[in-house]
Amino acid sequence: MTNAVGMCGGCGAAGPVAEFVVYLRAPGTVVRCRNCGRVLMVFVKVRDMNCVDLRGLATLAGVEA
Repeated sequence: MTNAVGMCGGCGAAGPVAEFVVYLRAPGTVVRCRNCGRVLMVFVKVRDMNCVDLRGLATLAGVEA
């Protein structure tokens, strides 16, 4: 994931996922845009199931070496 590039669905800022702002003390893990603060991704574990919400991202692309 550190080479992946994401684009915020709110402000359109794009950059490496490794540079997003991550909050670990929320209910689950919350990832926000460094530019506008919009929630981009949420990761939560519910009854032994990992749930992922990526609806704040406009795009998410891997970078090939």
